[in-house]
Amino acid sequence: MPLQTVFLLLLHCLAFALGQYELCKSLVSTDEGSVWEQYACQPKSALMKDYMRIKVDPPGITCGNPPERFCTLVSFYQVFFCIFNLKTRVLT
Repeated sequence: MPLQTVFLLLLHCLAFALGQYELCKSLVSTDEGSVWEQYACQPKSALMKDYMRIKVDPPGITCGNPPERFCTLVSFYQVFFCIFNLKTRVLT
């Protein structure tokens, strides 16, 4: 195999591997001095409601709007506590 073909193959594989992830780096201090540590960045957060649909059975067992934030009701008297908790979670 010619050397040029091997070089192009390695270059292609390297570009393909680096193209999958955004690179992040952080400065790490060691005994020898500071070194940049490179790693794959964390994926961006996404709204899970775009990928799933929440359905509860039976329908009256939860309280909360939107349904992604719900509390399980053990008894009917916990409805007000559940709604209060949802409002404080959203506000804080």
